Amino acid sequence: HSALMASLEGYLNLTENRDEAQSVLNIVSENRGRRVLSVASDGKVEEYELQYVVTFSAIDNSKETEVSSQMILPRQSVTLKRIYQFDESAVLAIEAEESDLYRAMANDAARQIARRLDVAITR
Repeated sequence: HSALMASLEGYLNLTENRDEAQSVLNIVSENRGRRVLSVASDGKVEEYELQYVVTFSAIDNSKETEVSSQMILPRQSVTLKRIYQFDESAVLAIEAEESDLYRAMANDAARQIARRLDVAITR
């Protein structure tokens, strides 16, 4: 399970059986990125920006709908960014911080996806 799926389980009632699902959430892609944000005068990296992008869509899978598999959330993305200070003397701590930031972004993305799905279903 990815951090995103683990977080989604906290916000949604997930099932492995598609026939039991009220709606079907399709995670199209989940991407991470990192870029240098600032550099010191000696050329060493001072800050990085982490980016986390989840692209998804959802269809209505309930039996009450007249049209089966009606789109309730067209393909869309959640994009999150975090900045962290880089200290090359503490690389292991930085790696742990980066991992924690990605996990937090996955949780934020799951919350946003669940909220969008909830709004779409209750329309």
